[in-house]
Amino acid sequence: MKKLLTVLLLVVMASVSFFFIKNPGIPPSQKAEQYFKQKLSATISKLTELQVTVNNSKSNKEIQEAFRRARLAYKQLELLIEYYYPSLIRKVNCG
Repeated sequence: MKKLLTVLLLVVMASVSFFFIKNPGIPPSQKAEQYFKQKLSATISKLTELQVTVNNSKSNKEIQEAFRRARLAYKQLELLIEYYYPSLIRKVNCG
C-alpha cells in the first residue's frame, strides 16, 4: 500500500510540475539584441531630429531641447555600447 501511494504521489507531482514548467521563449541574448536594435533606432531618430533642428536655425531653447532628447536616447543605449564596443567609446570620448 505504501509503495502504491508513493508511486501515485510521484506521478501526481510529475504531472503537476509538467503543467507549470514555463516555455523558455526567446533566449536572453536575442532579447538583448532586440533591445539594442530598438534603442539604436530611437537614438538615430533623435540625433536626426537634432541635426534638422540645428540646420533650420531654430532658437537656442529648441536646440537645447532636441539635444536633451538625443542625449537621453543615447543614455538608454550607452551601457550596451560600452560593454560590446569599448573601442568605439574610447574614440568618442578621447577624440
